[in-house]
Amino acid sequence: MRRIEEVRDLTEEMVDLLLLADPDCVHLTTYHNAVYFTVTDDKQIIGIVAIGNPSEDSFEILNLAIKESHENQGYGSFLLAFAEQYAKQNAKQILWIKTSTTSFKQLYLYQKMGFRCVQIVPNYFSIHYSTPLFENKLRVQDQIILKKIV
Repeated sequence: MRRIEEVRDLTEEMVDLLLLADPDCVHLTTYHNAVYFTVTDDKQIIGIVAIGNPSEDSFEILNLAIKESHENQGYGSFLLAFAEQYAKQNAKQILWIKTSTTSFKQLYLYQKMGFRCVQIVPNYFSIHYSTPLFENKLRVQDQIILKKIV
């Protein structure tokens, strides 16, 4: 049975999950005032989401990661739907999420869940990450910002 739980203190396992989606430890420290939730199945942590509060009317999904062994089983959609409900419960009208233009599976999922692309930030990852990143055999360079009205 899938359950969502709020997390107060991150464990090493949770940090390892966050690093799947954002491989820069230093970057993870920029998630100021983030609220973390895990999705568990039979008491095993399957995924995690970090939700930040960038403005009065919106939340931002700062990180969303699922164990590789549990990908494509609906856990990402489950966490995104939870984030949307959490935003509504906190009187937010907008939910933001950012990713790279090379994150094909994630972009498909986000758009399937109702997020729409609103901006591309050229060279974001080249500027903000000290080590070049690669995904899907491509150099990660540009960031795409998606928005959903909740």
